[in-house]
Amino acid sequence: MSAFKLISPWIAAALICLLTVYVRVALIQPPEVAQVCDASGPTLWVQLREASPVCKVRAAFIVTYAWFGLGYAAMILSLLTLVYRNAVIAWLALCVGAAGLVLYCFEPAAVSVAMGAVVLAGVQARMLKGKQITSQHRDTEERSLTEAQR
Repeated sequence: MSAFKLISPWIAAALICLLTVYVRVALIQPPEVAQVCDASGPTLWVQLREASPVCKVRAAFIVTYAWFGLGYAAMILSLLTLVYRNAVIAWLALCVGAAGLVLYCFEPAAVSVAMGAVVLAGVQARMLKGKQITSQHRDTEERSLTEAQR
């Protein structure tokens, strides 16, 4: 397994976390953006349908944490990670958990980050161990073939 394959899920999770931080700092918290978006519609649902793209993204993120969407997604992904121990599901749990930590869903997001990170690291360790065993087995077979040919 190449180093890039090992590190790429971790880099992607960090990038998703940074993107979420950017959305929070640039679109959700500034009062100027809030005033512009609030002027486009009285409710978040109206903003999701009729506002500018920036206000739609802002409204979508607000809905995810106002209705605890990231928390529910983090809990479901944590459970799936625990049951299936799959690298993709663990990576999704890690990413959703990281976004949830940034967007105010602390408790389920923290569990999701922890479970995703532990399972992803475990899956990667098993993959590396399997490669080491395979290469050791291959070396042993090559040595025995060379000895048999003598």
